[in-house]
Amino acid sequence: MSQGNEGEELAPLPTICGINLPDGSRCDEELKTFTESQFGVSYSAVKPCMKCKVIWNMHNAFGWLDESSKASQEIQNAIVSNLSVAVSKTDDSRIARDVLRSVVVGCGKKTSAILAGPTGTGKTFLALHALKACIEKCAISGLYAPEHILVKAYKASHDYNNPTRKDWGERFLNAAKTFTLLVLDDFGQSRNVSEGCLDAIEQIIMYRYDAGLQVIVTTNRDVNGLAQERGHRMMSRLRGMTNDKFVVLDGDDWRASDVEA
Repeated sequence: MSQGNEGEELAPLPTICGINLPDGSRCDEELKTFTESQFGVSYSAVKPCMKCKVIWNMHNAFGWLDESSKASQEIQNAIVSNLSVAVSKTDDSRIARDVLRSVVVGCGKKTSAILAGPTGTGKTFLALHALKACIEKCAISGLYAPEHILVKAYKASHDYNNPTRKDWGERFLNAAKTFTLLVLDDFGQSRNVSEGCLDAIEQIIMYRYDAGLQVIVTTNRDVNGLAQERGHRMMSRLRGMTNDKFVVLDGDDWRASDVEA
């Protein structure tokens, strides 16, 4: 037990983390202690627990995809289950894997990426594995945000008749803006997007550009198509964040291949 001033006894340091986890249990990670000495005073403290931080960040990355908590949990379970499948090292995905490796090394800073290509070539799968790797490696905050969910969140954030729905929309948009790594999936896919919603998405990109926060974008569109549909200024920021490189994934639609098999 540590000693305080004039022999006062201090409470013993905790040995188990004990933080509440998303499933209602408590983190059972054993805490490590260290000793510091400043201004002639020595004291003992515990190192922050990384296990529960990773668990919470994984939950936050995939657990806000619907205003209904039950629906969100079902979506999260499906995504996490898919991420248990390892990434296949194919020739078609080699360049994308190399670029995403630099994103993971950056752990939320510097390198961003845009993955383009036809439907079913593995863009989302690779992007989500990169997000998972960053969370597990560096315990950073991250968010998976398909564009249609951003559009839904924007509409929800203006629903003044439903405070719960409004709160969900605002929280999701703020997470997309401020979390360390954002996966913006199916960029350019949503149709009939209002000017206000496009402005909100642009503000998210602008903030991340100015703050140096990473983004992984997946899209089926080419550069010119995206510029016309989502605005030249937004595309200029994304191209600057990714050093003006689009990684185009080729190959067959593996979903269709699985069905035919």
